[in-house]
Amino acid sequence: MNDSCKKIFEHTWHAVLTLNSRGAITYTNTAFTEIFGYTYEEVLNKELITLITGDSKKIVQKKLENYNRQSINQETTPPAREILSITALHQS
Repeated sequence: MNDSCKKIFEHTWHAVLTLNSRGAITYTNTAFTEIFGYTYEEVLNKELITLITGDSKKIVQKKLENYNRQSINQETTPPAREILSITALHQS
C-alpha cells in the first residue's frame, strides 16, 4: 500500500484494514485498533475470519474464495477493492 493511501486511512474514523490472499491482515489503521481494542501487532498476519462473527464470516470467506479462484484461473480482472461492512469481535 502506498503512503498516500495510508495517510488517508489514518485520518478517517472508520476501521480500515487490508488482507493478503489468505485473508490475513496486512495493515490496519489507528481507528481499527481503537474500535476493536487490538494492537496492530496483535492482528498483523492474523486471519480476519478469526475476528468476525455471524454472516460476516460467510461473506468474507466467499470473497476470499472468489479472489483465490480468479488468481488460480489467471483471470485478468484486477484484485477486488471493496468496502465491506462486517461484524467483528472486540478484544475483551
